[in-house]
Amino acid sequence: EAKDGSGSAHAGIAPAAAYYPYDHTLSQYQYDRYGTMDGGTRRKNATRETTSTLKAWLQEHRKNPYPTKGEKIMLAIITKMTLTQVSTWFANARRRLKKENKMTWPPRNKCSDEKR
Repeated sequence: EAKDGSGSAHAGIAPAAAYYPYDHTLSQYQYDRYGTMDGGTRRKNATRETTSTLKAWLQEHRKNPYPTKGEKIMLAIITKMTLTQVSTWFANARRRLKKENKMTWPPRNKCSDEKR
């Protein structure tokens, strides 16, 4: 029970507005079917041109198909991909090679990474 005599425990709190009218100023923006304001934020699939650069690097480094951070950055710039996309592409490529029994490098495990 409140001491001020109002009888409500929420006397000092204003009620929240329940109705939010549509803001017509937002209609000037064109949204694509993904709900983004421009197509620049949408994920793009890798092209043959992009993957050929990555495949060439992979072919040259079959004995150790783990690019360094610097190499990934360089490849990301060349292919116009993000660093995450490049890293994911290499992880998937190594997985594909292993599945096809074309693995020519010793597997990298967490124990050997900690010793470096």
